[in-house]
Amino acid sequence: MSDPETYDLVHVNTIARETWGEDIIGMKCYKALQNRDEPCPFCTNNIIFKDNQKSAYVWEFQNEVNKHWYRCSDRTITWPDGRKLRFEIAADVTPQKEKEEMLTALNQQLSANEQQLQAANQQLNAANQQLQASELQIRQNFMQFKSLFDGIDDVIYVSDPDTYEIVHVNDTAKKFWVEDIIGQKCYKVLQNRKTPCPFCTNNIIFNEKPGETYFWEFQNEVNHHWFRCADKVIEWPDGRKLRFELASDITELKSNEEKLEKLNINLASKTEELQQILYITTHDLRSPLVNVQGFSKELLSSINELNKIMAHEEIPDEVKNRAALILNEELPESIHYITTSIAKMDNLLMGLLQISRLGRQESRIDLLSMNILMQQVVDSYKYEIHKGLIEVVIKDLPRCYGDKDQINQLFSNLLGNAIKFLSPERKGKIVISGTEEKKFARYKIKDNGIGIEKAHQKKIFEMFYKLDPNKPGSGLGMSIIKQIVEKNNGSIQLVSEYGEGTEITINLPVHFKK
Repeated sequence: MSDPETYDLVHVNTIARETWGEDIIGMKCYKALQNRDEPCPFCTNNIIFKDNQKSAYVWEFQNEVNKHWYRCSDRTITWPDGRKLRFEIAADVTPQKEKEEMLTALNQQLSANEQQLQAANQQLNAANQQLQASELQIRQNFMQFKSLFDGIDDVIYVSDPDTYEIVHVNDTAKKFWVEDIIGQKCYKVLQNRKTPCPFCTNNIIFNEKPGETYFWEFQNEVNHHWFRCADKVIEWPDGRKLRFELASDITELKSNEEKLEKLNINLASKTEELQQILYITTHDLRSPLVNVQGFSKELLSSINELNKIMAHEEIPDEVKNRAALILNEELPESIHYITTSIAKMDNLLMGLLQISRLGRQESRIDLLSMNILMQQVVDSYKYEIHKGLIEVVIKDLPRCYGDKDQINQLFSNLLGNAIKFLSPERKGKIVISGTEEKKFARYKIKDNGIGIEKAHQKKIFEMFYKLDPNKPGSGLGMSIIKQIVEKNNGSIQLVSEYGEGTEITINLPVHFKK
């Protein structure tokens, strides 16, 4: 297996390592296998990755390093990490090629011998000796063929589609079932059935897709192992068209997939519970906060009333002076601290409520005109832009898919941050641009503000993290931005130079993704 983008080898079997070396994983395929410094001109990547090619592409070539001939079956597969990789099964057909060449030479020799049969008895004897040597070579080739098949860890068997009798198996198949498997009905010995299997793929490979390799998965009814099978029609030496199957044991992979699915379900459940707890907690905390805020206003009103009462002449000046200190300095100062703390707490709770709602909110994905949406976002900051004499440039923006309200909030938060952290030492400028890539629309918001120090950049998307603890805000803004981007199947990157400015890149899909 190799990566079509980097040409790095991702996985090889034992035969490949024995042929080209144990340490070829991670090497460029064209370097390790062909001793080239650049991709091979005969590379089939363009064929198998073209137009979602589903069938295998079969071809033959002679390797430039070991000079062996190979019959290759190439196709694309999906690796566990989601990458589309090149998968190639290369059967060494050098002996067959040599056999073809020898048989051609032999036929030429026999033809000449027939013309000279009466007068070339001595030549006929030589030809007979050559024939015996060829038979020996064929037997040696068969032993090599058998050794190759037996060295493969996957199950390989060949069966007759008419009689269902097993014609050939490798040693791996014997380990899974029985030693004396040759000649038995495949459905009996492999599946313990009395009649042909209802899921048999013979009709597919012999009738529906002749000449193609058919891939499928199933769980064996005898040993209960899961297998990924590659089925194909081959021609046996006696001329019969037979069924060839290579079956890889994926039982452990299936087990891991089931465990992962259960973990994901459990994680989703726990996440929903946490979001519900967060919503209830923040919602309930705001109620007493509102009460404290209300009573603080009542206290201020009472202070004003007391000031009026203390103005009466009959109250001694000493009492008035002491009361004035309490009413006009000490109590207002305490109430100021209370109201400031209330505002911070309320700002924090509103941010947490926003995160909670975002987690529980169903996204409505639509095709968005980003030129219109971005203009609406900029218009909402008209006062701040005009007051700060800020130059805002909006270039032509590609469309993308996303939740309109969430994307509006995303860019509103980003623009608000850019305005908030502009440098007082120069005229502010914010440039909003976009380009369309293969799968994503890429939007950039670049400012010439104060920038972000390197030490802060890795933590900027963490919850409650603030660049300046003395400035207002909950420290949740960038965390909310990141959650919105991920909820809309996008990604975000930040590049900043302290004292120069910041550029934030948002990637959003240009194709609808459920």
